[in-house]
Amino acid sequence: MYQSLVAQNIIRQQSAIRRVPLPQYSKTPTTPPHAHDENNPQDKKKRVFDELKSVGMGWYGLAHAEAQALPNIIHDYEHITGVVYGRHAEGFAMLIATDRRAFFLDKKPLFIKTDEISYDIVGGVSYGKAGVFANVTLYTRIGDYTIGTMNDTSARKFVSYIESRCLEHSAIDDFRYRRAVHNKAT
Repeated sequence: MYQSLVAQNIIRQQSAIRRVPLPQYSKTPTTPPHAHDENNPQDKKKRVFDELKSVGMGWYGLAHAEAQALPNIIHDYEHITGVVYGRHAEGFAMLIATDRRAFFLDKKPLFIKTDEISYDIVGGVSYGKAGVFANVTLYTRIGDYTIGTMNDTSARKFVSYIESRCLEHSAIDDFRYRRAVHNKAT
């Protein structure tokens, strides 16, 4: 204790001579802003909501029960790349595209309906607009999902991401087909 007081006094004297301000130290430890603990539910919810905002979801969509349930459904290693939310045949629903899969989410007071959709079974996507309303239909081998929305920005981002994933899979399928035909010929 005495040695630290003497050291502080010497630093003050030297600082006064050189007119250098004393360094200010924070007494509370700080964590870097990029450090997220995925096991902490608050950090995961913040990450999911930040990703939803980045793909165009507004406050109206974030206030719905589907958005509140999404952090419990999405995996830690998945990242949201597109979302469409709005009216469905059975009420409010969401179509979410991640870098690993797409899924349909419909939350009601007593149940949650989720359909996980692999990009292998996605046949295509269509987009139509009439006035301020837009319709997005995701065509799959297990069924079609249609959402009517007023958020044109998020709808366009969702459609462009799904189209890019469909093009990736069609290129892979085309390569596999050509390789199979080539192997048969030789």
